Amino acid sequence: MDSEAKSVLPHEAGNTKAASEQDCPQGVYKVSPGKFVAQTSWRGKTRYVGTFGTPEHASAAYMSIKNGVAAAKVSLSAAHEEDAVHVFNAAKKKAVEAVGGVVVRTKKNKFPQGVRQLSSGRFSAIISWGGKSRYIGTLDTPEQASAAYIFIKNYLASKPSPCCADKEDAMCDAAQTKAQETVGGFVSTKKKKKKELPRGVHKVPSGKFVAKASLGGKYRYIGMFDTPEQASAAYVSKRRALADTKLSFCVDEANAVFDVARKKALEAVGGFIGRELYQ
Repeated sequence: MDSEAKSVLPHEAGNTKAASEQDCPQGVYKVSPGKFVAQTSWRGKTRYVGTFGTPEHASAAYMSIKNGVAAAKVSLSAAHEEDAVHVFNAAKKKAVEAVGGVVVRTKKNKFPQGVRQLSSGRFSAIISWGGKSRYIGTLDTPEQASAAYIFIKNYLASKPSPCCADKEDAMCDAAQTKAQETVGGFVSTKKKKKKELPRGVHKVPSGKFVAKASLGGKYRYIGMFDTPEQASAAYVSKRRALADTKLSFCVDEANAVFDVARKKALEAVGGFIGRELYQ
């Protein structure tokens, strides 16, 4: 044991990590006050050994598992990863039992596969299929979300693979509909669609509606109105007036023609507020 302790002294360790301005032994690093993690690299992967109350315990566990894996004589080329994991876990168990001082890691609450909790307290079900993460639905409980996930997973597995992305989307939509009918518990998350405004009209922060049109490569202001209907009528009237006019695309001519069409549109429609409120 003394010879093993000497081999992991900080000044002899080849790959040490700083821990609160003090180096730890090889294979050990500090994660929080009073907690030290031991891990080792084996078969091209960094593998977790355990979390300990002192760097000495962590170092002893590191050396124990390193020697235990070496003694297993597992062929790096011939052994499958499952066999390697089995050997490593057996060595890890012996190391932790022999050393003691292990700190049990508290895991966060885990939910079933394909389920995650939302900030609202509800649970969403998501499945990865066709190279995309696809939203299944929002449900009240993790059990309902898991049931929806399993239902859609089995449904998609029972169907032949679609030939294109559009058919993948259609199949997922069909599976989602069937899951809603079969599992139940889905929470409606549809948002109210904003009312679409007529062409050439948009709403400004004041609550009024501005009409604009494009002429000569520029968007030109027509006017501001109380309602979208008035703004749309002004836009349509202006467009009709311009449709009967032949332009040579001279800037001055375009400006003059637009001003005439705009004036006629405002006189015909009414409800014009004035541009000073828009600026």
